[in-house]
Amino acid sequence: MTNEQLDYNRLTERTESQSRPTTRFGYADISGPYVACAGLLTYLFSKEIWVMEHEFTEFTAVVMVAYGATKLYGDRIAKYLDGVSEVCFKLRLHCLTPNRV
Repeated sequence: MTNEQLDYNRLTERTESQSRPTTRFGYADISGPYVACAGLLTYLFSKEIWVMEHEFTEFTAVVMVAYGATKLYGDRIAKYLDGVSEVCFKLRLHCLTPNRV
């Protein structure tokens, strides 16, 4: 091999980290659905197919608070409601059994 061929091979070689560009979410091809959704929302808003009124911001705030509360307190609420449902189930079964004298 000549020096020119060696230089060309050295310049065209790629390491594993260079073969696929990475982004914050992993590889670059993973960000496609996010860009597609953002583009679809932009199109719907710009053509006034989906109209945002003043209640839209209130709705998004309520959804965000509900999501945060579920993430923070969801397991505790589930345990409490399981206990309440067990108590109600036991009381209901007790009331449905016939009285024996």
